[in-house]
Amino acid sequence: MTLLKKPGVSLLLAGLALFFVVRPIVDGIWVIGGLLGAFSFIVGLLGIVGGGYIFMRSMGKT
Repeated sequence: MTLLKKPGVSLLLAGLALFFVVRPIVDGIWVIGGLLGAFSFIVGLLGIVGGGYIFMRSMGKT
């Protein structure tokens, strides 16, 4: 539980959820899947990279 209090972990988890959970579900909707699928891919990838970077920086300072 203390891991969730570290900076960047919530952003990392949100990015992972967007990338691996929301994107496949949205891609199945043929009407809006193309636009929202690309959006969730980009935002999820940025969340993973940004959250991982912030988390690693916070681990180095402790």
